[in-house]
Amino acid sequence: LLKAVGGAPVQLDLNARFIFKRMVSLGTSYRTGDGLAIIAEFNYNDEYRIGYAYDLTLSDFKNHQNGSHEIMFNYNLKLPEPPRKKTIDPRYYY
Repeated sequence: LLKAVGGAPVQLDLNARFIFKRMVSLGTSYRTGDGLAIIAEFNYNDEYRIGYAYDLTLSDFKNHQNGSHEIMFNYNLKLPEPPRKKTIDPRYYY
């Protein structure tokens, strides 16, 4: 992802994620001039997923913080399929 915002330097976000047997995923994220994140997720089933990420600051703020921890919990809703409209062709009579 390439980001350009007025009054700020252009930033590039690079992300990679590897999925093992549709159960565990490991990944990393790097933002130019800012930080590096390491991410791990576990898929309990098709609905629940839990994960952990550690964000390491690489910019000048690294003197003021040691990084941050993030715990993620995802729930995927299974929505019903929308009803299909019945098409009626005026050429055929029922």
